[in-house]
Amino acid sequence: MNKLAPMCQYSADDGHMTPWHWAHYGGIAQRGPGMMIIEATSVLPEGRITPGCGQKIGVQLAHAGRKASTVPPWLGGATATDAVGGWVEHVKAPSAIPFAPGGIVPKAMSRADITELKEAWVAATKRALAAGADFIEIHNAHGYLLSSFLSPSSNQRGDEYGGSFENRIRLSL
Repeated sequence: MNKLAPMCQYSADDGHMTPWHWAHYGGIAQRGPGMMIIEATSVLPEGRITPGCGQKIGVQLAHAGRKASTVPPWLGGATATDAVGGWVEHVKAPSAIPFAPGGIVPKAMSRADITELKEAWVAATKRALAAGADFIEIHNAHGYLLSSFLSPSSNQRGDEYGGSFENRIRLSL
């Protein structure tokens, strides 16, 4: 089966698809891939990797976690401050460890934050299904929030979501 993998094009307008998306993905769809994953759609607005990432409906659910609030890579990938539509004060992660040296120091998530995140994943899944998605892919890689829980380097929690491998995978399951 041929598949078009998700590609963040940084072309959304405040998290919503634009005419660019319809033209781009429509042209690809006409060529007949067996499956298309249309970009990453964050489960919460502050989980988008950049102000220009996401769309009205999507089938890949994601939360950028400690990589959130950045400008597009071709503009340097620096922190997106409030002045350019960023949300630095809302960046969260399993532990208060930046993604890269000099990067945003995220807020370590509380149990209440984790509960809210779980509820957001469920709600995002229901929205995707209601929008007609045939499948959902969960973005659990590339340093995004869920993958940050998996790594002992980025997850230094002392509760049921940190420490052992079984605890670190708990949120993804």
